[in-house]
Amino acid sequence: MTLARLSAGVVMSTSTHGLLQEIRATLQQGRILGTERFKDTIQTILARRVRPGKAGRPRQAPSAQRISNSTDTCEHASARMARAKEGTRRWR
Repeated sequence: MTLARLSAGVVMSTSTHGLLQEIRATLQQGRILGTERFKDTIQTILARRVRPGKAGRPRQAPSAQRISNSTDTCEHASARMARAKEGTRRWR
């Protein structure tokens, strides 16, 4: 084997290594492999997401929504305390 052929094989193996990793990752995730334009076309045709979504927990509601929810919680707590003072139990 000549040095040129050997060096070409080393260059070929390092450039295909990244491609093989990308192929493996897309197969394991059940995604498609292709250009962004191809992915957009497939996503439109299938009406299904073809790229991974954002990782993590969904963002919280706006602060006005959280304030109204906390007010409801306080009202429920005060109603429970009033029932407890009366000695009535609603769940029985």
